Amino acid sequence: QYEHGVHVFMPYIHRYFPEAKVVAVVYPGEPPVDMRNAGRLRDAVLSEFAKDRDQNFLLVSTDFSHHGTPDQTESKDLRSAQFWSAPSPATWILAGCDNRPGIFVLASALGPESHSAVLWHTNSYRLSGRDRGDITSYFFTWVW
Repeated sequence: QYEHGVHVFMPYIHRYFPEAKVVAVVYPGEPPVDMRNAGRLRDAVLSEFAKDRDQNFLLVSTDFSHHGTPDQTESKDLRSAQFWSAPSPATWILAGCDNRPGIFVLASALGPESHSAVLWHTNSYRLSGRDRGDITSYFFTWVW
């Protein structure tokens, strides 16, 4: 099945990590989150990820605020920004996005020594000037 959140990254992964093995997981994530299944996903991903943490890279692709006006998008993005300022298992729920299980897994993988940086934050209306009532926002982040 085509999923833009996976396919868009494949050429870059191939170019910069040509020997990489990729395991792509597409999982529905709009609220409400099925926490039992999200926990199973977390356990499966983290058990494999932990085998060689220095050689593994977890990439979570998600769009943030969906179908909102500028005011609605700003309100949701302020909550999401709170998550990115201190990502953890206690704050993952603040991320307003379409891949909440992915954010849950990411947050669960982080330890107290982890850091994050928002490299760029924007939305579809700022980029295109179109569809003022149907805005999707984006946070480009790095977590280490």
